[in-house]
Amino acid sequence: MLASIETFDDQVRSVQGRLVDPVTEEPSTVIAARLGRRLADARKIASDAAALTVRIVAHEAAADEAARRLRAAEAELATLRQLAGAANDSELEHAIERARQRDAAATEIARLGHLLLAQGDGRAEDVLRSEIAGIDRDAVVARLTELRNELASLGERRETLSAERARAEATLAEMRQGRDAASKSQEAEDALADARATAERYARLHVARVLLRSGIDRFRREHQGPLLRAAGAHFALLTGGRYARLSVDQEAAGRAVLLAIGDDGTECPVEALSEGARDQLYLALRVATVEDHAAHAEPLPFIADDLLVHFDDGRAAAAIALLAQLGRTTQVILFTHHDHIAMLAARQPGTVVQNLPAPASTVTPRAAPIVVV
Repeated sequence: MLASIETFDDQVRSVQGRLVDPVTEEPSTVIAARLGRRLADARKIASDAAALTVRIVAHEAAADEAARRLRAAEAELATLRQLAGAANDSELEHAIERARQRDAAATEIARLGHLLLAQGDGRAEDVLRSEIAGIDRDAVVARLTELRNELASLGERRETLSAERARAEATLAEMRQGRDAASKSQEAEDALADARATAERYARLHVARVLLRSGIDRFRREHQGPLLRAAGAHFALLTGGRYARLSVDQEAAGRAVLLAIGDDGTECPVEALSEGARDQLYLALRVATVEDHAAHAEPLPFIADDLLVHFDDGRAAAAIALLAQLGRTTQVILFTHHDHIAMLAARQPGTVVQNLPAPASTVTPRAAPIVVV
């Protein structure tokens, strides 16, 4: 045993010498324990070094793959720049955005095209445009107004019928339950008596309404008819025959409404006319009123200031012709600051165009024309 201990001690001292460990007087067991710990640390360091080597190899492979993908992406970008005619990445991004907008616009155009086909009963766009070209805008507006009014009336009627149905269903449910049959019978008798009284009252009111309506119509024919006919003739002149005359109708509520009768007999309410047609209608009514007044009283001059400022040349020429016609009844004076109105008036027989000098305080460098009809 002693020999083994000595051999162990010699081996420990030998290993200590090879490791260049300072020679101390420590027991061999202490030195061996310290060397064991150093061996464990060395083995752990070696294991960590091997793991790091593996990770470094993996990172190098990933870096090579990233470099390869970067080169491929740069090649694709170069190809895209060449196809788009872009000098740099900024111009390429702008071209991509334009392409995205183009694709979105193409998608929207396709969607609208399908919608147009669906709403146009499968007819092509050029066919629809040719049909629209032959439609009178005023007639479309008038028809749209009629449809809206009809839709509102149908909505009210539906609500009324829905309420009546609810009441009928409630009454039917009570009758099926057999409750208070005698009371219901009495209510039916009372309702029948009320109906008879109501029918008699309705008959009297209906006769009175017919008589009153007849009186109103007679008064309208005697007092309003000539004025309305004159205004209708003026309106036909102003619109070039698009509207033949004017008519007055009465709504369900008893309110009188003015209608423009087209050359094809269609009726158009005033609110359904275009803005230009309404201006022509108001001018026709004013001229007819002035003529009616002049026929029963001393004529007074008709003076207007830029009355035709919102008329195009065709409407303005028709209006000047109407004012020239009014000039046979009373003097008409039309002031305007627009040269084309004065030129149109100069072409109208029986008119006199005079240019007034501009006031000294005005900033306008030219004189303001005055048209006297």
